[in-house]
Amino acid sequence: MSGPLVEWGIVIAAPVIWFVSMLAGFAVAPLTCPRQPNGLLLLISVIAFLLVACACFVGRLRWKRSGGWIAILGTILSAGFLLVIVAQAIPSLMLQGCQ
Repeated sequence: MSGPLVEWGIVIAAPVIWFVSMLAGFAVAPLTCPRQPNGLLLLISVIAFLLVACACFVGRLRWKRSGGWIAILGTILSAGFLLVIVAQAIPSLMLQGCQ
């Protein structure tokens, strides 16, 4: 696959991955409440981080190859959502259970 469809996929990938990880975190939160460790929440954040990092890497490659504004937008959005995912993972590192 090539062309603008891949570049638009990169633009859409980061927000969708973040949204799914946030939904998964909310769905899993009641399960981590009785048990104190937040390993499952951190695992969701790590998987989301890796997927968005891949999208950012592919966006960067497309940016170098084509130089189009859509590839630039996808790379910048992916980098921004990487920061958002890290910011949302910090409470899982600092708080335990239902705090």
